[in-house]
Amino acid sequence: MNPSLRLKKKALQAAYDLAIKRKMEEEAAQRMGGRGLEEIAAEPVGRPEDSVYYHPTLNPMGIPPPGKPQK
Repeated sequence: MNPSLRLKKKALQAAYDLAIKRKMEEEAAQRMGGRGLEEIAAEPVGRPEDSVYYHPTLNPMGIPPPGKPQK
């Protein structure tokens, strides 16, 4: 294969990989409601046991799942 074509293919592959990575990051952020887990965990909840999402072993902080409001 021609060296210039090989170089062009490498550049296009790198741009494609970067675009796929950005798209996956955007989708992950959208699923999380645009907020990170640290931001959600930092919200004052009161007593975690009062949350409808509370579970002693699976969700001891009572944090709602991504995209769900605190009830």
